[in-house]
Amino acid sequence: TAAGADPALATRTRPPKRARARPSAIWLRAEFATQRKSSPGIVVRYHVEAHMMRRFVPSIPALLLCAACGGGDGGPTSPGAPTSPGSPSVGLDVPFGIEDLRVGTGREAMNGDALSVTYTGWLYDPNAPDAKGARFDSGAIPSAGFPEYVLGAGQVIAGWDRGLIGMRVGGLRRLVIPPALGYGASGRPPTIPGNATLLFEVELLGIE
Repeated sequence: TAAGADPALATRTRPPKRARARPSAIWLRAEFATQRKSSPGIVVRYHVEAHMMRRFVPSIPALLLCAACGGGDGGPTSPGAPTSPGSPSVGLDVPFGIEDLRVGTGREAMNGDALSVTYTGWLYDPNAPDAKGARFDSGAIPSAGFPEYVLGAGQVIAGWDRGLIGMRVGGLRRLVIPPALGYGASGRPPTIPGNATLLFEVELLGIE
């Protein structure tokens, strides 16, 4: 050993570096079920070379989103979205709307009035005729299960209490009700999925 050097250091050797395994490729696979009749399913497969992974992997989620949308007229369906016929009504940006299909000639409904009505409710579907998707309810009030409906008392969804004010007896009114004024994120399973936009036609028969 060199003069003055530590003999113990002369016998030490640096451990060899471990060879890092370099996978030749990475496969990413994702499946999406869409509501388009022409293509009931889309399968997307991406092949990313290992040395290009750092460059391309961050953009993969955006590519998957574009593939899921598919450019169709129906709304995209994620794996956790409802698979009922009402799925097109979910996630829409449709404002609350009131339309008088027939203007009545009788008394005008005000908060605190007890109303007699008949109604039909559909899941709002922008691709269906008159936006009427799957029908989920129809009936009359008062009835055995609902003996009295007082306008503005909070007995029903907010879209009804807001939408029937000013309606006249004998009239027929169309209401488009977004989730915030309907059944919200929880919906009313199994007929109304969460975050569904609703469509009602209500006829006012009388006021007490």
